[in-house]
Amino acid sequence: MNKKFYSYFIIILSIISVISCSEKEDKSGEESVKPANTAVLVFSVGNVRIGQNSVWKDAEINMSLKSGDEIETGDKSKCNIVIGKDSYISVKENSKLVLQELSLNENGSEKTAVELKIGKGIINPKKLLKNDSFDVKTPTSVAAVRGTKFTVETTPGEVTKISVIEGKVQLKKRITVLENTDAAGNDSEITEMLNDKLEKESIIIGENQSGEIDNTKVDELNSIVAEVIEVAKTEKAEKEQKGEKEAAPLTAKLNDKLAEINTVIQSENIIQKTDQIDIAEKQEVNDLEIYVKENKAEIDKAVQTAEKTILVQNEKISDGDQPEKEEPVVVSKAMKLIINSPEKSSSIYIDGRFKGRGKAEYSVKENEKVNLLIKTKGYEDYTQEIVWEDKTEKTVNSSLIKSKLLERVAWKIDFPGEVKGSVLESGSRSILTSSTGRISCVNTSGDVVWKNDLNGGIDSVPVIYKENIYVGAKDGKFYSLDKSTGKVIFSNQLDGALLFNTAPVVTEKEIFAATSTGKVYKIAFDGKIIWMKDIYSGVYSTPVFDGSNLYIGTDSRSFFAMNASNGKVEWELELNSRIVSSSPVIYQNSVIACTYSGTVFIINKKKGKIIQSSELNSPILVTPVIKGHNALVAASDGNLFSINLDNGKTNWQKKFSGTVVNTPTSQGDSLYFTSGNTVYDLNINNGNINWSYNLGERIKTSVSFAGSNLLMGSEDGTLFSVRKDLRDITE
Repeated sequence: MNKKFYSYFIIILSIISVISCSEKEDKSGEESVKPANTAVLVFSVGNVRIGQNSVWKDAEINMSLKSGDEIETGDKSKCNIVIGKDSYISVKENSKLVLQELSLNENGSEKTAVELKIGKGIINPKKLLKNDSFDVKTPTSVAAVRGTKFTVETTPGEVTKISVIEGKVQLKKRITVLENTDAAGNDSEITEMLNDKLEKESIIIGENQSGEIDNTKVDELNSIVAEVIEVAKTEKAEKEQKGEKEAAPLTAKLNDKLAEINTVIQSENIIQKTDQIDIAEKQEVNDLEIYVKENKAEIDKAVQTAEKTILVQNEKISDGDQPEKEEPVVVSKAMKLIINSPEKSSSIYIDGRFKGRGKAEYSVKENEKVNLLIKTKGYEDYTQEIVWEDKTEKTVNSSLIKSKLLERVAWKIDFPGEVKGSVLESGSRSILTSSTGRISCVNTSGDVVWKNDLNGGIDSVPVIYKENIYVGAKDGKFYSLDKSTGKVIFSNQLDGALLFNTAPVVTEKEIFAATSTGKVYKIAFDGKIIWMKDIYSGVYSTPVFDGSNLYIGTDSRSFFAMNASNGKVEWELELNSRIVSSSPVIYQNSVIACTYSGTVFIINKKKGKIIQSSELNSPILVTPVIKGHNALVAASDGNLFSINLDNGKTNWQKKFSGTVVNTPTSQGDSLYFTSGNTVYDLNINNGNINWSYNLGERIKTSVSFAGSNLLMGSEDGTLFSVRKDLRDITE
């Protein structure tokens, strides 16, 4: 019997002893009530509710909270809570947090315990004194803190993650079935031994570190320990019936359960630690600190009001009197909820708590709303919101949707020459060009609908506007084609070509094109040239239009603002390097330009003055992607940066092995881009890779969207349709 197995052997013997002790009635008197600490909801936005005893009410600013209150936030909702005078919690969207304990000891020290059932919280407690305690729990973990700033996030059936910004957190598994025994009130020696065991298995998360707990493994461990307790109770009852008083050897059944616990513990690391955190976690803690600093006077006033309300109650308790009790909520009826899953291995959760496998029962109180989650490997998650009904029993027979994994590449087509620029989506069809001059239209199945071979080859990106396609060829010809048939509507000979993935700019009234010889054209939709201006600098990137002006980067370091109505140059600015392929972008009242030397400039649109700049120290050949107040910029050395446009600081940075020369595209929280042969789906908020796939050919286009798939072309002439989601959903 190995040491770890022996340790759990001792624990289970202790559990049996605890069970025996817990059945003895303690008539020494009721536990004394501790004075309560204050808790105030000081900020709320969106759908935030406060509940206790299944009675819910909408959150109000400066409302007092008490032990047992549950805070629930909806979509795009959050709230901030102050506990005592200087401990703060921010409850993020789609979260549930319970204030388990808010008490003051006789010497005035604070004891605080909260449980985050689901979602995310930002924790910023005050610097605790010697006898203070502040515990943050989830269904599977306990985090003990002291003067620590951190974030906690938990998802049932997945992981609980702790990210420490400042200080240290002690993180340990939470075995809730042990909490539900009466060990604490009957055998302090046993309780200390069990807690000591959990303490030894805990880890310390330091500053700028994160830790994760595998919720599924802890749920499994809870389930097994619960079964062991039931077996122990049964065997104890059988021994009492036989009149046995001395401890008998463990039965084979109990030994099997002990071995099962040992298997779970040894199967993999339930708790893991990494030496990094996401920059977004720091920002969330910083946001809470800024809120507190800016609103400290109002917060202190709300706390003082709460203290006055609770002062009389605390004084009565110190004199030995019991506080006045609130009228209990009368629950006239209760409903027995029975959950059945077609898969016996399914994990069933009610409000984030594990309730059983395959089948579970739960008692629902009047007016109570519960959230059901069923997780099964190989199936989609089953979710349902259940509300109390006027009946004694309700059975939910869930249906599971099976998820079949598909190949990442849906289809691919070979074309003559290198696929260039960007593949464009137009309804159920896509338009692409190749270096030979061929422009093609394909449907979602990869079938070619039409094709047209233009003379001179193509090194630019086409633009679709209404029923037409506009594209420039390498011989200087500028074309308008019918997008339904591919037939040429008009062509103009320009002075210079559109090169290096440059595209025309199409507005509601006209078309603009800037060429490699420095000529800027304004063209009507019938092909007539309205005006042409020469800026005497080659243009190798697409201009950007803000409704009044064109902003144009050049090959000679000059950056122009040009009046779109008449072609007059409004201002000219000299940058530190030329601009190639990277198009300027508009951000608020500024224009962002990225140079070949690796500098990101933010320029005042009206005055042409540089507001700030960021050095990436590697050529930038792609257009930045703007998301909120951040710009995602890829350098050719494979580094991808998220830059805060308000202060120029880097949020996060990610290094890839290949070069990044194709402009990324975004959809939701995902950034899609290619590096060498590989396509990536990246989380915009933190830089984590959702998935990646090596296509075996060097990709030469940006990623485009076609329904639920991604389209991209290679230098070998292959057009790939790549699935974003590999699940084929079937009942």
